[in-house]
Formats: sequence, C-alpha cells, structure tokens
Amino acid sequence: MGVIGRCISALLPDFKTEAVSLTGLRSENQDNYLIIAQGSDGQPKARWLRDGSVAEETRASWPARWIRLAVLDGMGGHTHGREIAESAVDALRRLPPCRSAFKQRRAVVDLHRNLLRQFGTGQANSPGTTLVWAEIDRLRRCCHVLNLGDSRAWLGMDDRWHPLTYDHTLAEFGYRDGRIDTSAYAAESKRSDQRLAQALGHGAWGVILDAEGHESFGFAPEIRLDATRDLSRSLQGHADLRTIDLPRGAALILATDGLWSETRCDLPPPTDLMVPGAIGEVARTAIDAGGTDNTTLVIGYFDPEPAS
Repeated sequence: MGVIGRCISALLPDFKTEAVSLTGLRSENQDNYLIIAQGSDGQPKARWLRDGSVAEETRASWPARWIRLAVLDGMGGHTHGREIAESAVDALRRLPPCRSAFKQRRAVVDLHRNLLRQFGTGQANSPGTTLVWAEIDRLRRCCHVLNLGDSRAWLGMDDRWHPLTYDHTLAEFGYRDGRIDTSAYAAESKRSDQRLAQALGHGAWGVILDAEGHESFGFAPEIRLDATRDLSRSLQGHADLRTIDLPRGAALILATDGLWSETRCDLPPPTDLMVPGAIGEVARTAIDAGGTDNTTLVIGYFDPEPAS
C-alpha cells in the first residue's frame, strides 16, 4: 500500500475481524474461510485455510476501502470437499473488490462454472461447497451479502441477531415459487433432514425453472441466485443477494452449519461476541454440546462510536 493508500485508510473507520474453524470429530476440516482486511502492520492481508492450516499473504494492491469476508463448507459425504472449498477461496482471494451485488453474482456464476469444469464428475457425489460472502464498503458503511447453500449470515443490532440468509432447500425454493404455502413452508423448515438443493461447483436439484416456468426435479449444472428484484415484495427478505447498512456497533457473523445442524447452539448477544476470542468459545460450545461437524465462524464489525 502506497502513501496515498495509507492516508485513505487512516480516514476510514476501523473494522475488526476474527475467524475460527474447528475440525471437531471429523477426520478432516472441509470448511474454509477468507478474510481480506487491513493487518496490524497497516498492509492489506488475506487469511484463509490451506490444507487445514491458517495461511496469510499480503495483498498490496487491495484497496483500503474494501473488506472481504466469506465462509465455505465442502459438502460432507462427497468427494474432495476440502479441495473444492479451498479452490473457491483461492479464486476469491485473487478477485478484485466487487462494488455491487450484481458484480458479486456475476463473479460467483463464473466461479461456479470454473469449479464445475475442474471438479465436476456428473455423479450424485460430485464435489460442491456452500458460500456466504460479504463485501464490505468501509467508506459507505454498507455490505453486499451473497448466499449459496446452507451456511448462514446474521446481522447483530439492538441486542438481537437478524438472519440475512435462508438455506437453499427444496422447501425454500418451493415457497419462493409459490408451490407450497406459508404453513407448509414453516413445517418443512423445522425438519432436520432437509436436503441441500444446490452448491457451488456442484449444481442444483429441483430449483431451476425452464423458459416456460416449469421446474425440473432432476439435476441441473446451473445455480440459482435470487436478487430482491427477482422476488415478490413479500418474499424480498429471502433474496440471496442484498445490500445492507452496517453501522458502528453492529456485528456481522458468517457461519457454517456445524454451529446448528446437530445441536442447538444459540448465539450470545452481539456485544458479547465483539470481544477477541468470543467466537472461538461459541464454536467450542457447539462441539462440546455434541456437534460432530466442522464448525467455522467469521465476525466483522466497525468499532462502536466513542463515548462522548
């Protein structure tokens, strides 16, 4: 980062980040994460997992205005889950900032196609990975959020966690497309055996409509990402791409399903997690409570307003 970049960075609000990824009882960690943010030396740094261990590199050309956070979960029971999640992270850490949700979607579609060419087998256990990705603008204090799969994101404000994503299940897309009503959707959402309907680098099952609006319940290599404009007004809260304000004192959490899939692990109040090491305690609590899956959390937040 040059002199001008350092001056710009000094004028932008400080943004804190932290990540934890635990293997748990699995034989390997198929989760991954990515943080691109200013390091303690003032230089932009990328941090992620390589072969299950934390890796870091300086990204000298990365603009100080932007922060990138992402979590990924290689599909359990499929081949090369760790490898495809790591390959996705490798592509994301080389990608320049996406300054709009539209550019974010286009980048993910391109990434999906590249991963499909690299890893796709055409079989049911072909590799795939989830992705929740937040592109944070320090200048405007806003965030573009994209979801693909069943990892999740929450915004912590006013002592509450507000969900930003909805798992990509057949029930979710059935509800969006009007094939099931609100009561059926609520009942299906409570089931613990819901099948993941699509994944990055894998494709989709039963969520792609043809030109006439008919759904095929077979496998398709495409993926579906709904923006707010693609959905009716009553369903826009279910969009897979959105831009939100991220004010001082609000926290953003991204997590893989090890946090909730096998045991209930409620998130503490947002202010309790804006303390170094707190998300590590949450991950360990999920595993100690009986969770057997890999568990990964990333948190990011602007420093609260100084007391007057």
